[in-house]
Amino acid sequence: MARVDFDQMAAEYQRARSLTLEGLAGWREALAAYLPAEGDLPVLDLGAGTSMFASAIAGWFDVDVVAVEPSAGMRAQARQRYPHPRVAQFADLPHCARALREALPAPAESAAADPPQPIVDELDLLVLRAGPG
Repeated sequence: MARVDFDQMAAEYQRARSLTLEGLAGWREALAAYLPAEGDLPVLDLGAGTSMFASAIAGWFDVDVVAVEPSAGMRAQARQRYPHPRVAQFADLPHCARALREALPAPAESAAADPPQPIVDELDLLVLRAGPG
């Protein structure tokens, strides 16, 4: 199986796969069933590509979206084509996790003898993953 260099083909990928918000309406309806009415928790988009979906989700549901995309070319297309103030771009999960730990409040110390759980155990993130193609 041949590997795809998304850095090299990011602009072409964007031209071939771009949709309007109206073209994504079916996705909005499908995702609405899985997102809580109150958008206090971020949505995680793994393999965010050009962040077309991340920006749409942030706008549709008024939520923060954490977009993880390893390709620098795809992230550049995301910044150029789909900037959104509620979408945070990350190159990998370790950087994403570090930023989340810094941004979110630490868990409250428990009066019980149980040690506090790490902050990542307290996150309730919806993971969106695009299928092949």
